[in-house]
Amino acid sequence: MDIRNQTQVISIWNVTQVLTEPGYYDVIVSQATLSIFAEVVDLWISLVVALLGVVTNVLTIAVFFRMGFRDSVNITMTTIAFWDLTRSLCGTLYRLCGPISWFSVSLGRAWQNITVTNIVYLNIISGNVSYVIGGYVALERCLCVSLPFKVKAIVTPRLTLAICAALSLIVFATLFPIMLTLEYRWVAPVQGGTPFVIYQFTDFYHIYGPSFMEVYKYLSFVYPIVSLTAMVISTLIIAFHLQTSSQFRTSACTVPREGSSESKTSSKESQIIRMLLVVILSHIVVLVPRVVHYVVEIFEPEYYILKRYNNIFWLVVYFIFLLDFVNSAVGFFIFYAMGSKFRKTFDAMFRRPGWCARNKH
Repeated sequence: MDIRNQTQVISIWNVTQVLTEPGYYDVIVSQATLSIFAEVVDLWISLVVALLGVVTNVLTIAVFFRMGFRDSVNITMTTIAFWDLTRSLCGTLYRLCGPISWFSVSLGRAWQNITVTNIVYLNIISGNVSYVIGGYVALERCLCVSLPFKVKAIVTPRLTLAICAALSLIVFATLFPIMLTLEYRWVAPVQGGTPFVIYQFTDFYHIYGPSFMEVYKYLSFVYPIVSLTAMVISTLIIAFHLQTSSQFRTSACTVPREGSSESKTSSKESQIIRMLLVVILSHIVVLVPRVVHYVVEIFEPEYYILKRYNNIFWLVVYFIFLLDFVNSAVGFFIFYAMGSKFRKTFDAMFRRPGWCARNKH
């Protein structure tokens, strides 16, 4: 591959394209505005949020591990936390190019180019896995609410674990080849100086690239849209049952007396459902702009990289990445605020008994 094509690959990701004519991409969003947005939002704000996500997901996994996996909810939420941790860690590592650039601009650019070939794509794949698992959680809860006695007997923790593992493997395997399309290498300047890193298309891309990229583009749309559809429909059904079905609220055909074991079970079940609804809604908030982004990309050919609406395209991509990191980081706070058992387990693991006792008064 010649240097001209290599430079084009570099410029696509660093948003420093050689403009075909002045102001060609400055439709609604100017080049200066995009550069500032990329620096402030995609680099620094996303770095902070992604780093927060690393911490919160480590805590979430630790707490669920301590609680055990006899409950299918713990299994599904731990699976999502694992992929959210992977996504947050990838986002953090890639954006370390910012702090590194404080000491060396060339080294920061080299770090950025090195991590694009694996870290960025792993970030994207992890997000798709997380949302597919979220869609399964929504569907499972919907079935549990609609057919509580039949579904709960079928959906055992072992089956839930198998489903989560299968979905993770399928989504990861079908998207993994995207990580084989780019490679990086060190290049020595012609007139001497510090070597720098570039990335270029691999042999895999030249052989299978055109056909695979079509499949990848299709799957990148199908996974989010199917997940979003499952979440929206399931959420509406669950909300309907929560509001109108006394049978669901009590988990029995008759309303038990206050203080009975059936009433306590119903209250606990309702609490779990409401907590999962918030988790699902947080996924929906992130998936809606992502799906809209893909739909516009399909119906407007100029809405793409190095096309007429290049700047708008990248601004939306940076915003979606930020939403992804926010969604990855908030799970812990949802579990702590709405899950009494999660909260008690966390307090027992990380807080001193004396501190907890003082805060009860």
